[in-house]
Amino acid sequence: MSYQKIFFLAILFTINSLSHATIRYVNHNASGSNNGTSWTNAYTALQDAITASSAGDEIWVAEGTYKPNTIVPFTTPSTDNRNKGYSINKNIEIYGGFDGTETQRSQRDYRSNITILSGDIGIAGSVSDNCYHVIMTANLNSTAVIDGFTIQDGNSNGGNGTNQFGGRNFSKDLGGGIANNQSSPTLSNLIIKNNRGKNGAGISNRASSSTLVNLIVADNIATLNGGGVANMVSGTPSIINCVFSGNLADDFGGGIYSENSPTITNCSFFDNTTTTNTKGGGGIYAKNAGTSTVANCIFYENKIGSSKTNIHADIKASSNHTTNMSYSIVQLASSSYTLANSNALSSTSNMVYSGNPLFINTSDPDGGDNTWMTKDDGLKLKSTSPAVDAGLNSAISGYSADIVGTTRIVNTTLNMGAYELLACQQGNALPSSAATYTATYADTDGNYTCYCDDNSKLILGLNLTGTGAAVPNTGVSLQIGATTTTTYNSAGGIITNTDGGVVFNRKWNVSPTTQPTSDVTVLYPFTNTEYSAIQTALSSKGTTLSNANELQMFKLTSAGTFADPHANGATGIILTHGSSATTGNWVHSTHSNGTDHLATFKVSSFSGGGGGGGASNAALPVDLIHFDVHAANNHSASLHWATASEINNSHFEIERSYDGRAFEMIDQIAGNGNSQHQIEYNYIDEGVHSFENIAFYRLKQVDFDGTSEYSDIRVVRFDAVGSGIDFSAYPNPLTNELSVMVSLSNGEAYQIEITDLQGAKVHHKNHTFTNSIHKLNTSEWDSGMYILQVATDQGRKFVKVMKK
Repeated sequence: MSYQKIFFLAILFTINSLSHATIRYVNHNASGSNNGTSWTNAYTALQDAITASSAGDEIWVAEGTYKPNTIVPFTTPSTDNRNKGYSINKNIEIYGGFDGTETQRSQRDYRSNITILSGDIGIAGSVSDNCYHVIMTANLNSTAVIDGFTIQDGNSNGGNGTNQFGGRNFSKDLGGGIANNQSSPTLSNLIIKNNRGKNGAGISNRASSSTLVNLIVADNIATLNGGGVANMVSGTPSIINCVFSGNLADDFGGGIYSENSPTITNCSFFDNTTTTNTKGGGGIYAKNAGTSTVANCIFYENKIGSSKTNIHADIKASSNHTTNMSYSIVQLASSSYTLANSNALSSTSNMVYSGNPLFINTSDPDGGDNTWMTKDDGLKLKSTSPAVDAGLNSAISGYSADIVGTTRIVNTTLNMGAYELLACQQGNALPSSAATYTATYADTDGNYTCYCDDNSKLILGLNLTGTGAAVPNTGVSLQIGATTTTTYNSAGGIITNTDGGVVFNRKWNVSPTTQPTSDVTVLYPFTNTEYSAIQTALSSKGTTLSNANELQMFKLTSAGTFADPHANGATGIILTHGSSATTGNWVHSTHSNGTDHLATFKVSSFSGGGGGGGASNAALPVDLIHFDVHAANNHSASLHWATASEINNSHFEIERSYDGRAFEMIDQIAGNGNSQHQIEYNYIDEGVHSFENIAFYRLKQVDFDGTSEYSDIRVVRFDAVGSGIDFSAYPNPLTNELSVMVSLSNGEAYQIEITDLQGAKVHHKNHTFTNSIHKLNTSEWDSGMYILQVATDQGRKFVKVMKK
């Protein structure tokens, strides 16, 4: 037969094999026929699916805890219950992390749907009767896959006794979690924890070239060598994007023990220990002739006994072994790594010696959710870490994501260690491209909870301590517009400057699950590019900015996400720069990159906001939402006004006229300086001339710097005193509250009634001899038009109000 025919038949065989690949389902809660053909009819035992599978098949396993129930089919049958384990000697793919409804493998979430393979088959919590090996593999190649599981509670303490499976001898003292013998599967997205054994308590690779990618190897204990992993005899295993944390070996290699030539890339070795001072390699021990190639790795707080400064705390190697290391952080000074010290590093380049990688939380490596490989893991790097953007791109060819699924930024420079995702802190880079950004995780930085997107870009910081507020990780968002700024040429919304102003197109929004009961401090970042753009835009509007402190920030109180502060009906607060962060003042600081900016201020409730500046060298304003004048008893006038916000408000001057042209100041009322709360003002003018039946009033609002602005003119008639009903309702349009001010000259009883356009009452209440302001909660009203009526025995008056 010709080579061409052989090749053609091989291709046909491969195609035929692929076309008959089967998915087999496993769910320990399945109640169907349990033949593995669907989730309903899933096997309840994983080994049944393995036994039924052929090369190329996939096994999907639903969340839950599974324990081996079958003794491995050794050449010499065993009756030792501890020889139960999952035995694999065919190239199949086994995936955990399903919820039991998926139709595509891409739909699974192994981080949420925890799938545990446990060797704790005897007395719960007692290791003495656990499986020798949770998983045993023989004769596999890299097409065999084990992915998406937590593998725990194996205990390979059976001495030198061996069993033969798949034509390979398995020692009972190798591989408590996984034992590979002349077997090179791909092990991915696994948590290997709390296993015990003599050698390779977590994983043993005997004469194997396994691929280990995206693994957490944590808290495994070996009584001899290789607390986390033991690479025995020959082989070239590849270890990529892995975390070795809290592993222990009595003799050599707390994290990894190798007798061959491994390649170790983008791994983090933290707090691994060897207990014997004369042995060593808290992080790695390399034995025999061979070469260990280590790149983009971090070694930190690994120990010999309790010493982190022992010369073998992170690395030890025999004299005939070569350790090529580059782009990595190690614990000791460069002078410590010598042949005489049995830890010589060959072909070193771009090393950081005596380095602190600045993990965000070494006291809680798996994070507050107690789940590894999630975005709150404590071994993420701070933005100021020497490991950030310090790795070698070419070292991870073929693996584009880190251990939590974040894309490695290989077109620039990737991070050392297992995490490309950075801790979310005030010093993180800011998003700058036009887009909407939603936070996906949050970390603590000092008093702030900082919110970042999947690219570790800082969106916003909030000091929630003691405020009663609850904001989910996804409850913070940011919108950056296609243009850097927006210019307004007139007053509108919360911008009452008659010449308008300019705002950043960087608008923040917070959607809490619980609003605060006390003020929350907000940290709002903006770029220097945005500041420069607003400088330029305002210069054409007659305003010169010499410092970012001269900007104003705004916080909206009206509804809408990323709403336009200039829009009709927009309400909110303007904050000016001050010496301390308040609900009326913001404080400037420089971002740690030395270029960008941070604005700090307080809010009493959450919505959204941004920043900007007013035209004509005037701020964006005191926001006067209401001004009314009514005739009162004894030929006096009752003035009432309200502000939604105030900035630099020194005082109001009350002016009166009898002809509507010539006004005189009759009194002065102090303002409230800076405020983001609604403030009510009242004044009685008892100096109206008795022979004047009409009076005109206006307010002059004066800032601390002397600038001023007039209100609209109000007119009042005195010839109808004693017969009228005077009331006002504001704001209009309204959002969650409506203020109704009633003034009746005779002080009689009255009713306030509000109906929708179909006549359905939404409010009705009687009031007796009380002229006052009534604040109505309208948060549950539907959007639309309503009729407000104030009625007495003398008559009634109506006004329309709009709920947005």
